[in-house]
Amino acid sequence: MTLCGRVAAKLKMTEREVWRAIRAGAYRHVKLEKRTLSIPDSMLGKVQGALAKFLSYKLAVHDAAHGAVHGRSILSAAAVHGSPGVLVGLDVHDFFGTVTSAMFRHAVHASGGLVAGDVNFVLKACFEDGVLPQGAPTSPVIANASVYFLDEELSAVRGGAWRYSRFVDDLFFSHAKDVSRHEVIALLTQARHIVEEYGFKLAASKRRIARRHQCQTIVGLIVNEGKPRVPRPFHRKIRAALHARLKGKPSTWDDARLKGAIAFVEMVEPEWATLYKMNLELAQIQENQRAIANAILATDDHKP
Repeated sequence: MTLCGRVAAKLKMTEREVWRAIRAGAYRHVKLEKRTLSIPDSMLGKVQGALAKFLSYKLAVHDAAHGAVHGRSILSAAAVHGSPGVLVGLDVHDFFGTVTSAMFRHAVHASGGLVAGDVNFVLKACFEDGVLPQGAPTSPVIANASVYFLDEELSAVRGGAWRYSRFVDDLFFSHAKDVSRHEVIALLTQARHIVEEYGFKLAASKRRIARRHQCQTIVGLIVNEGKPRVPRPFHRKIRAALHARLKGKPSTWDDARLKGAIAFVEMVEPEWATLYKMNLELAQIQENQRAIANAILATDDHKP
């Protein structure tokens, strides 16, 4: 079955209706401080959402890619670099906007995974003006496949002496030893040349270099001590928010924010997340009890 057929079956539509949704699809462009999001309309978004799930299993993705890859996460991206002597972080400027339809077609042709008809379907459904729209659910999956050979070359930088992982547009290199400044410069030079050969540019202002005596972070996780862990300040913020809630005091963190923060911790340090969940449930019970008590008091105050 073709990709179009699979998407149609998933959405309980006909293939003609899927193509109609693609041709009539439009994007809403939302300008943020540092980037512009391209949000697909409702029907196109549904088609892309279903397509993204199929593509995540069909497209070849390099082992160094960890963002938007089934079974991988920020934890796996950080685990590659346990206890580095030196850690280098680089950011690709306008990552999605630089991934072109030609780049995707070349990568898929070289690595296989899709027949010509399916490739054409993906190009029509997922690219806007020949590039990936940042904000479409398919863009992270397609980008990973498109830069397969970029990841391959960066994994072998400096003869493979450096460990490498990529989380979407963030590139991380680490060396087990506290190597010289000359070696770090050599890494940066070679990595920049490779990235530019593929048409990308590095954001010079976002380059990070941290040695063993400094705080070494990868996508928000500390890697100095080997096993990735959540930064202590983040733990303190969660505890402060929970303490305020338990004491009946106002907190800037509502349930949604607290649950999101706890879910982040659970991925890395589940034992702490379990404790935080218990405290949040207790705070919610106490808040409900206070609300009931206040309602009873308010009713008593209005009795003659």
